[in-house]
Amino acid sequence: EADAAGQWKDKLASLHTGMDTDQTANLYDEWAADYDDVLAKWGYQVPNITANLFNKHYRGTTQTANVFDLGCGTGLVGKEIIKNLGEEGVKMYGSDLSPGQFPMAKDKGY
Repeated sequence: EADAAGQWKDKLASLHTGMDTDQTANLYDEWAADYDDVLAKWGYQVPNITANLFNKHYRGTTQTANVFDLGCGTGLVGKEIIKNLGEEGVKMYGSDLSPGQFPMAKDKGY
């Protein structure tokens, strides 16, 4: 699996600039199965940072937070928000350019 992380890093470096919307969606569709594992290997912390900032403002409220995650990908940010607030504390909604990644976000609570 270390190979997948290296392969995706090389592929992104060579392809990502100059891609149109369809090409970008296809790239992320192709990457969907490995996406979470590859980002974990890269030490990607954006979901944790984002969730911590969100939770700082909503923790302790009695209202359910309705969150729309534009560009939700596989749902990494929502997963962290739900982990911190609990399923009763937040309702996640999302949209992504990649139809191949969105089912994974649904599995995480979107």
